[in-house]
Amino acid sequence: TSKWSKNIGGVYMNQEAVYGTMNYNDIYANSCVKLMSELSERVHALLNTKFLWIPYYGYGTNAADIIKKIGYVANKTDIFDYVVIQPHYYFDETVPENLSGVQNSIRKQSVSYRDGVEVVAKTSKTIIGPEMELSWKVVPPNNYTDCLKRYNEYVSSFSEFRNDKPIIFYWDGAVQNALIHRINPFFKE
Repeated sequence: TSKWSKNIGGVYMNQEAVYGTMNYNDIYANSCVKLMSELSERVHALLNTKFLWIPYYGYGTNAADIIKKIGYVANKTDIFDYVVIQPHYYFDETVPENLSGVQNSIRKQSVSYRDGVEVVAKTSKTIIGPEMELSWKVVPPNNYTDCLKRYNEYVSSFSEFRNDKPIIFYWDGAVQNALIHRINPFFKE
């Protein structure tokens, strides 16, 4: 290990999905999963730290396929210590059901489809949490009604996890105002 590794709290995998086709009998045949696995081995062995992935939950015409790929990686492998799922609803109001899908996944600690059915039985130790998504549009004096409504739905959906699951905030805008008006209050409620 390097003398710098003691200062590393974890490593983030910035690839937000599994691309390409997936053979569910051999998921490591997928080049993305293989890369993730090889990086995981190095992160754990050489840096002796945690590995985090923040994939986006399904949307569009291939939503179920996106969710299935996340589920196989999170539920069947120990590639990642933490999988924090982006609901994608804040930025795409057409997928409100993603909130309940992510919420069910966190409650079960097993990636599930929107209807709550597990993608595949979980055998991994991976911890699952939500990503809170928000933007400058929800910070006073802005308070765009539609964005504030969606952000408040995130708060309602994920508040129960704030003391025992990893929660990541994705923020599009000035950080100081976000901390004061939206992020800090989320943890104090």
